[in-house]
Amino acid sequence: MILLCRSAFTGSRGRVVLVAVLALSACDRPAFIMPTTVASAPLEVVAVPTSLSATPSSGVTYELNGAVLEYDWRTSFSAVIRAPDDQTAVAVVGQTLVLRQTTADIVVVPPPGLVEHYEFDTAPHNNRVETGTEMSIDYEVWYTLPNEGREARIQVGHLGRYFSPAGD
Repeated sequence: MILLCRSAFTGSRGRVVLVAVLALSACDRPAFIMPTTVASAPLEVVAVPTSLSATPSSGVTYELNGAVLEYDWRTSFSAVIRAPDDQTAVAVVGQTLVLRQTTADIVVVPPPGLVEHYEFDTAPHNNRVETGTEMSIDYEVWYTLPNEGREARIQVGHLGRYFSPAGD
Protein backbone atom coordinates (compact mmCIF):
# COMPACT_ATOMS: atom_id res chain seq x y z
CA MET A 1 0.00 0.00 0.00
CA ILE A 2 1.48 3.33 -0.96
CA LEU A 3 -0.10 6.39 0.54
CA LEU A 4 0.96 9.86 -0.55
CA CYS A 5 -0.54 12.33 1.87
CA ARG A 6 -0.33 16.02 2.69
CA SER A 7 0.67 16.90 6.21
CA ALA A 8 -2.03 18.55 8.27
CA PHE A 9 0.52 21.10 9.51
CA THR A 10 2.76 22.41 6.77
CA GLY A 11 1.16 21.53 3.47
CA SER A 12 4.36 19.77 2.46
CA ARG A 13 4.17 16.16 1.47
CA GLY A 14 4.30 13.89 4.50
CA ARG A 15 4.08 10.28 3.42
CA VAL A 16 3.36 7.11 5.28
CA VAL A 17 3.72 4.02 3.13
CA LEU A 18 2.34 0.58 3.93
CA VAL A 19 3.85 -2.29 1.99
CA ALA A 20 3.50 -6.07 1.79
CA VAL A 21 0.00 -7.50 1.99
CA LEU A 22 -1.65 -4.08 1.72
CA ALA A 23 -2.10 -1.90 -1.33
CA LEU A 24 -3.63 1.55 -1.84
CA SER A 25 -3.38 4.24 -4.44
CA ALA A 26 -2.29 7.83 -3.81
CA CYS A 27 -4.25 10.15 -1.50
CA ASP A 28 -7.66 11.33 -2.62
CA ARG A 29 -8.02 8.38 -4.98
CA PRO A 30 -10.14 5.29 -4.32
CA ALA A 31 -8.48 2.27 -2.78
CA PHE A 32 -7.89 -0.84 -4.82
CA ILE A 33 -7.55 -4.42 -3.68
CA MET A 34 -4.35 -6.26 -4.48
CA PRO A 35 -4.94 -9.97 -3.80
CA THR A 36 -2.15 -11.58 -1.82
CA THR A 37 -1.51 -15.22 -2.65
CA VAL A 38 -1.50 -17.37 0.46
CA ALA A 39 -0.97 -21.07 -0.23
CA SER A 40 -3.35 -21.87 -3.11
CA ALA A 41 -6.10 -19.31 -2.59
CA PRO A 42 -5.99 -15.50 -2.41
CA LEU A 43 -6.99 -13.42 0.56
CA GLU A 44 -7.93 -9.82 -0.09
CA VAL A 45 -6.23 -7.32 2.21
CA VAL A 46 -6.95 -3.59 2.18
CA ALA A 47 -6.17 -0.70 4.49
CA VAL A 48 -8.69 1.65 6.00
CA PRO A 49 -8.62 4.63 5.74
CA THR A 50 -7.61 4.89 2.11
CA SER A 51 -5.09 7.63 2.92
CA LEU A 52 -2.83 8.14 5.92
CA SER A 53 -1.04 11.14 7.32
CA ALA A 54 1.51 11.53 10.06
CA THR A 55 0.36 13.71 12.93
CA PRO A 56 2.42 14.92 15.90
CA SER A 57 2.59 12.38 18.69
CA SER A 58 2.19 13.20 22.34
CA GLY A 59 2.44 11.16 25.51
CA VAL A 60 4.14 8.05 24.07
CA THR A 61 7.83 7.79 24.88
CA TYR A 62 10.93 5.70 24.26
CA GLU A 63 14.32 5.60 25.93
CA LEU A 64 17.56 6.54 24.17
CA ASN A 65 20.92 6.64 25.98
CA GLY A 66 19.19 7.00 29.33
CA ALA A 67 16.96 9.88 28.18
CA VAL A 68 13.18 9.52 27.89
CA LEU A 69 11.96 11.07 24.62
CA GLU A 70 8.54 11.47 23.02
CA TYR A 71 7.96 10.01 19.58
CA ASP A 72 7.65 12.74 16.94
CA TRP A 73 4.90 11.20 14.80
CA ARG A 74 1.83 8.98 15.00
CA THR A 75 -0.41 7.30 12.43
CA SER A 76 -3.16 4.69 12.58
CA PHE A 77 -4.97 2.39 10.18
CA SER A 78 -6.79 -0.93 9.97
CA ALA A 79 -5.94 -3.94 7.84
CA VAL A 80 -9.15 -5.59 6.61
CA ILE A 81 -8.62 -9.22 5.56
CA ARG A 82 -11.33 -10.84 3.42
CA ALA A 83 -11.70 -14.51 2.59
CA PRO A 84 -13.58 -15.06 -0.69
CA ASP A 85 -16.46 -17.55 -0.87
CA ASP A 86 -14.14 -20.20 -2.34
CA GLN A 87 -11.50 -19.75 0.41
CA THR A 88 -11.12 -22.03 3.42
CA ALA A 89 -11.09 -20.43 6.87
CA VAL A 90 -7.79 -18.85 7.94
CA ALA A 91 -6.53 -17.97 11.43
CA VAL A 92 -4.06 -15.11 11.78
CA VAL A 93 -1.38 -16.53 14.08
CA GLY A 94 1.28 -13.83 13.77
CA GLN A 95 1.92 -10.33 12.53
CA THR A 96 4.90 -8.06 11.97
CA LEU A 97 5.39 -4.37 11.35
CA VAL A 98 8.63 -2.73 10.21
CA LEU A 99 9.05 1.03 9.72
CA ARG A 100 11.82 2.57 7.58
CA GLN A 101 12.53 6.22 6.85
CA THR A 102 12.15 7.32 3.24
CA THR A 103 12.87 10.31 1.06
CA ALA A 104 10.86 10.72 -2.16
CA ASP A 105 9.44 7.21 -1.59
CA ILE A 106 12.94 5.66 -1.47
CA VAL A 107 14.05 3.85 1.69
CA VAL A 108 17.05 5.70 3.10
CA VAL A 109 19.24 3.66 5.43
CA PRO A 110 20.25 5.75 8.46
CA PRO A 111 23.93 6.59 8.95
CA PRO A 112 25.97 4.24 11.16
CA GLY A 113 24.89 4.45 14.79
CA LEU A 114 21.42 5.85 14.02
CA VAL A 115 18.15 3.91 13.71
CA GLU A 116 14.45 4.50 13.31
CA HIS A 117 12.68 4.45 16.66
CA TYR A 118 9.14 3.13 16.55
CA GLU A 119 6.58 1.05 18.32
CA PHE A 120 3.15 -0.14 17.38
CA ASP A 121 0.05 -1.45 19.04
CA THR A 122 -2.47 -3.76 17.41
CA ALA A 123 -6.05 -4.56 18.23
CA PRO A 124 -7.37 -7.53 16.26
CA HIS A 125 -11.16 -7.84 16.43
CA ASN A 126 -10.71 -11.62 16.24
CA ASN A 127 -8.09 -13.94 14.77
CA ARG A 128 -10.06 -16.00 12.27
CA VAL A 129 -11.42 -15.20 8.81
CA GLU A 130 -14.26 -17.54 7.89
CA THR A 131 -15.17 -18.34 4.29
CA GLY A 132 -16.95 -15.37 2.71
CA THR A 133 -16.28 -13.03 5.66
CA GLU A 134 -13.72 -10.47 6.77
CA MET A 135 -11.81 -9.48 9.89
CA SER A 136 -9.87 -6.34 10.74
CA ILE A 137 -6.77 -5.54 12.72
CA ASP A 138 -6.32 -1.98 13.98
CA TYR A 139 -2.78 -0.55 14.08
CA GLU A 140 -1.44 2.49 15.87
CA VAL A 141 2.18 3.44 15.11
CA TRP A 142 4.44 5.98 16.85
CA TYR A 143 7.84 6.85 15.39
CA THR A 144 10.85 9.18 15.27
CA LEU A 145 13.24 9.14 12.31
CA PRO A 146 17.00 9.89 12.29
CA ASN A 147 16.55 12.38 9.42
CA GLU A 148 13.98 14.24 11.59
CA GLY A 149 11.36 13.83 8.86
CA ARG A 150 7.97 12.15 8.88
CA GLU A 151 8.09 10.28 5.56
CA ALA A 152 8.19 6.56 6.27
CA ARG A 153 7.46 3.15 4.79
CA ILE A 154 5.56 0.72 6.97
CA GLN A 155 5.67 -2.95 6.03
CA VAL A 156 2.97 -5.11 7.56
CA GLY A 157 2.92 -8.89 7.37
CA HIS A 158 0.42 -11.46 8.58
CA LEU A 159 1.03 -15.17 9.13
CA GLY A 160 -2.01 -17.39 8.67
CA ARG A 161 -3.01 -20.99 9.21
CA TYR A 162 -5.62 -22.69 7.00
CA PHE A 163 -8.40 -24.80 8.45
CA SER A 164 -10.04 -27.71 6.68
CA PRO A 165 -13.79 -27.49 5.99
CA ALA A 166 -14.29 -29.75 9.05
CA GLY A 167 -12.83 -26.95 11.19
CA ASP A 168 -9.67 -28.64 12.53
